[in-house]
Amino acid sequence: MAAAVAHRMRGTHRMGTAQRRLYHEAIGFLTQQVPRNPLNEILHQQLMLAFLLTRHRAQALRVFGNARRTFSDRLGLEPGGDLVNVHDIVRSDDVGRAKRAISSAVASRLSSHRSPVES
Repeated sequence: MAAAVAHRMRGTHRMGTAQRRLYHEAIGFLTQQVPRNPLNEILHQQLMLAFLLTRHRAQALRVFGNARRTFSDRLGLEPGGDLVNVHDIVRSDDVGRAKRAISSAVASRLSSHRSPVES
C-alpha cells in the first residue's frame, strides 16, 4: 500500500513539474507576443493565467495594469469582460478557477477550428 502511494506521489510530482514547465514556456511565448499585439485581450488573459499558475500573482496583476493602460491610452476604453473576469481570478488567487478558465478557452478554440465533416 505504501509503495502504491509513493508511486502515485512521484507520478503527481512529475505531472506537476511538466505542467509548470509548460506554463513557463507559455509565459516566454506570451511575453513576446503581447508587445507585438498589445490590443489582443486573449493574449493578456493567457499571460495573466500562466503567471498565476506559476505562483507569480504580482506579475499577473501587472499584466492587467499594463493592458488597462494600453486600452485606455490607445482606444479610450476599459478592458472587456473576459479580461476583467481573469483579473478577478488573479485578485482572488483562485488557481482552480484559473485552470478551469484555461480548459474552457482551449475547448472553445478547438471546437471553433473543427471542420464541418468532423462535427
